[in-house]
Amino acid sequence: MTARQLDLVEAPLGAGLAALERMRRRSRPTGPVTVCGDRLLVLLPPGSAADVPVLLHWLGWGHLEGVLVPRQRAAEPWMGLDGEPSTGAALRTEELPRILDTFADACARALLRGGISRSPSRTPHGPCSEPGRGR
Repeated sequence: MTARQLDLVEAPLGAGLAALERMRRRSRPTGPVTVCGDRLLVLLPPGSAADVPVLLHWLGWGHLEGVLVPRQRAAEPWMGLDGEPSTGAALRTEELPRILDTFADACARALLRGGISRSPSRTPHGPCSEPGRGR
């Protein structure tokens, strides 16, 4: 029996938090999120991580490949930003382009300000040992 996999997208922490704030102000759903080191992880609809690069190109954000990174990881208790287990539902597939567009815009703004780099994440891609802590 194999472990269930979660689909998610990683964003730089500062840009990810800015995107979440923008979505909150607009009353748009975000789905469960958590922090792992210097990255914000957003739970995606099952099976959608493979679609992220194609959607980013379609939305005109293809140059952000490597900044917004789709991942799959073994299912584990999903902790929210407050350190409590998340009870939120994953995004619906039809919400994926909107959330990727918002996160890509926030990442592009952070790149222009020099707030993030294109270097790969230093966060290990395994499970975080504690909520909000990578490495």
